[in-house]
Amino acid sequence: MKRFRNTDNVKHKADVMELFKRTYERVRHRVRRTKEQQKKNKEWSKEARPLKDRCISGEITLDYFEEWLSKTEQEVM
Repeated sequence: MKRFRNTDNVKHKADVMELFKRTYERVRHRVRRTKEQQKKNKEWSKEARPLKDRCISGEITLDYFEEWLSKTEQEVM
């Protein structure tokens, strides 16, 4: 018996991962300057990863996650 993937779920996960990776890389490259900024980046990452997982599982919407990422990205800078 052949198993089929739910293509909507796969696409949603890919969208979430792309959004997270793009924002994470932007934050990481800007934060490489000082130890304090590196500490802020680690704290931000600890908050962002569980939200990413919640978005993938469908507990929160992609729009909410994107809004949260853009809002908190500015705080890290």
